[in-house]
Amino acid sequence: MKKGILARIGQYADRIETAVASIAFAFMCLFVLTTIVYRYVLRQPISWTEEASRYLMITGIFVAMPVAVRSHVHLGVDLFINLLPKAGKRFAEFFSDAITLLAYIAIDYACYLFVVKALAGTQTSPAMHIPMVIMYVIVMVGFVLATVAQLANIIEEYVHHTSETEEAEK
Repeated sequence: MKKGILARIGQYADRIETAVASIAFAFMCLFVLTTIVYRYVLRQPISWTEEASRYLMITGIFVAMPVAVRSHVHLGVDLFINLLPKAGKRFAEFFSDAITLLAYIAIDYACYLFVVKALAGTQTSPAMHIPMVIMYVIVMVGFVLATVAQLANIIEEYVHHTSETEEAEK
């Protein structure tokens, strides 16, 4: 069976997002190790490595979030859903996916408002003096990509899956 265009785009996005998150986490580990060596061995603390580590962790988490959404590995409690009959289970899963999508959209909008407000200011990070709006944009991009991934999941699962099921019955 051929994979849909959304699934193929999702695979490419997974590779890119995983690579970016992996690089961010690798540098975060390097900076944490550097911080430890300089602070406890050399007794010469470096403040910017702690801040860089924090921002790299945030970047890694929010860039990897859509991968988790696309792979359906986000948190969920399916104890009661598994007790339902097949039709009820399918409805409960769709309802859960739709509520999750709406929550992502609401968070996207809140992030957008926050970024717009932050763009008007001049707040910078304490040690590295980078504009804080950069970190806010990374959080927003992570949520927007998670929203797109959730929407693609819904389309693949409930639109394409339904048409494939109908074709198989013919």
